[in-house]
This record gives sequence, C-alpha cells and structure tokens, in this order.
Amino acid sequence: MRNLRDTFMRLLILADHLKAGKLFENYEKLHYFYSDDKKILLLGKGGLYHCIVPQAYYELPYLYSEFGRTAAGEVYYKESSGVHVNYAIMEFYGLNLQEYLHLFAVRRQNCERYGGSLVTVDYSVQQIATNIQEFLERVLEEEKLKKKKRSLAKKIRK
Repeated sequence: MRNLRDTFMRLLILADHLKAGKLFENYEKLHYFYSDDKKILLLGKGGLYHCIVPQAYYELPYLYSEFGRTAAGEVYYKESSGVHVNYAIMEFYGLNLQEYLHLFAVRRQNCERYGGSLVTVDYSVQQIATNIQEFLERVLEEEKLKKKKRSLAKKIRK
C-alpha cells in the first residue's frame, strides 16, 4: 500500500524541477544506440541498456538525500543497497511497474488510464513533468472515488 502523501510530494518535487528546466546534469553527453529504429539510452559503464528517461535517474541525488552516486557515476538508493535502481525508484515513489513505466519509460505510456502523452525518444523534460502532474491528478481522482465507495458501503450496511 503506497503512502499517498509521500508519493505526491516526491513526484511533485521532481515534476517542478523538470518543468523549471534547470537540470543539474548535461544530458547531451549521454550515449545512445539504435535498435529496431528505436533510440535507446546507454546507462552506466556496465553495458546495461534501458529505455528509461535519464532524468528519472541522474537528477535524483540532487533532489533527494535518499539517493547517492557511486564513484562510477551510477545512481543508487541508500535504503536499498544492492537493489537495481529501477526497483529502488519504484519503491521510493510508491509506484507499481505499470505506473513506473508510464512515468519514466520511452513508449510505455498508458495515457487512457494515467493521462499524459506518449513519450518518444524526442521527449522534453516539460513533457515528463506534465505526465507526472496528470498522473497525480488521476491517482487523486481514483482515491476520492474509493473513499466515496467505502462511505456509501458503510451507509448501506447501517
């Protein structure tokens, strides 16, 4: 069960930071390769390939004290050593896999359910911020509906 307050606050911090566009890292220096006509980001020296928005990783140590960097520049979650950063980010934000992919993966958005727009290889950080904001609005609406249903169920039982 996610802590909705923590999820909202943490994601809002990231969305506001991305929307402002004053990033701490220079993302032009990142290396990409192409596979099946898709631009894929190469993260890290270990040859690990991800289709993940790099700002989802590299800005975290600047925004949250819970994240750090190794000497090789890899981002890690201090509270979950040894856990891959994908899972650490999911844990930190209280996201399930579908929500995580919607917010941070290229071409993995479920816009009908979570709002926002499809993230392509030519995305902007403002687009990621907007997707986060629309996601939070949808989650809040869903939580309100759940509360109304529980309230109605209690009234019916009485």
